[in-house]
Amino acid sequence: MYIDCLWVSGSFKGHGYSTDLLNACIEDSREKGRRGLCILCAAKKKPFLADPKFIKDKKGMKPEDYAKAVRGHIRYIIHDPQVRKGRMLLMIEQFRNEELSKLHTKMNYDDVLSYFTGMIRFLIREKKLANGNPELMAVHLCLPITVWINLCDREPDREEEVLEMIERHIRHFFEVYRR
Repeated sequence: MYIDCLWVSGSFKGHGYSTDLLNACIEDSREKGRRGLCILCAAKKKPFLADPKFIKDKKGMKPEDYAKAVRGHIRYIIHDPQVRKGRMLLMIEQFRNEELSKLHTKMNYDDVLSYFTGMIRFLIREKKLANGNPELMAVHLCLPITVWINLCDREPDREEEVLEMIERHIRHFFEVYRR
């Protein structure tokens, strides 16, 4: 889903309306089964375009906000037919084909760890998390989530239980590593 205008001006600024609009767009995108959200903005602030500082500035996010974002992403990973088929195919075929084994490792370990390591580095820089080894912190955060996604693949009826466990895990991670 694309957003080409996310702009609040005048007396409406500073009341959280932009965040409310963005959250409504995210929810609408999820409800419609979209695969992501793209917001048009410019390098510098321009009328009628999202302010790049607004897009970058999520310093006020709480552990619950991260948990909600990850939960939405996990729902997509679990339910999108192409993502699920690809994940299942790689899971099965990794033992028969060396190239698919390497691809499985890249997509389900290397890329996931790289993404979470980048997120952890950002949160350390923003003083949301204590200084530490970002890669090991990312392992602590993301590898249990990967295991729970695999559980959902095997036992789809446990999805709500798994999503609840993921939220508790993320909150616990922030309690342990909070600055």
